[in-house]
Amino acid sequence: MVSFDNLELALEKREGRRPRGFDVIARNGWSMLGVMTVGWTWFRAPAVAGEFGRLATSGFFARLERVVFCGASMGGYGAAAYSAAVPGATVVAISPQSTLDPRLVPWETRYGRVARTRNFTGRYGHAAEASRAAAAGTAPPRVAIRRLPQDAGPA
Repeated sequence: MVSFDNLELALEKREGRRPRGFDVIARNGWSMLGVMTVGWTWFRAPAVAGEFGRLATSGFFARLERVVFCGASMGGYGAAAYSAAVPGATVVAISPQSTLDPRLVPWETRYGRVARTRNFTGRYGHAAEASRAAAAGTAPPRVAIRRLPQDAGPA
């Protein structure tokens, strides 16, 4: 299980200060790679992309029977985006963003300037495209519930 989470939320709101899903993962004896960020970074630091590239080329993921990427909101973005490192991976992304690149989603204003300063280009930049790479040619199930105008895009 590769879990993407916001460290500040884990420290403030979760018993044991552990990543989301830790108890279920531990109870089932699954391995976990927790990716935690401080602040609203959308995991866009070049070092994150570099590390996922390194893990993929070193064969780290190939040794595992199954790989599931998970996260919610910003973590859902991270899960979908970095799943491209593991063809055939499963992605569980709750309320993710696909990209906050202002050239592609100029209507998106919910995350303020902090999101607009991140670089959403490169292999792991556009989460919807990256998760297609993880699906390795299959059509993963997708559920979209659009309750906010920003989720649907321009009219």
